[in-house]
Amino acid sequence: VASRTLDGKNLNEFRRAIYVRAVDVYNLPWDYPLEIHIMTKEEFDEAFAKRRKKMVKVET
Repeated sequence: VASRTLDGKNLNEFRRAIYVRAVDVYNLPWDYPLEIHIMTKEEFDEAFAKRRKKMVKVET
């Protein structure tokens, strides 16, 4: 989750950095298909608001 909205150039640089790190860390081939989803906190909250669950303490 990005702390701010990125413009086109910065977003591409960020995606490239994530891809390079994934290839290096996980020893993936360079042509391995990765889906990279980058969104702000507000976009994340909006997208996943329906899936968010509230934890409730249950006494047994």
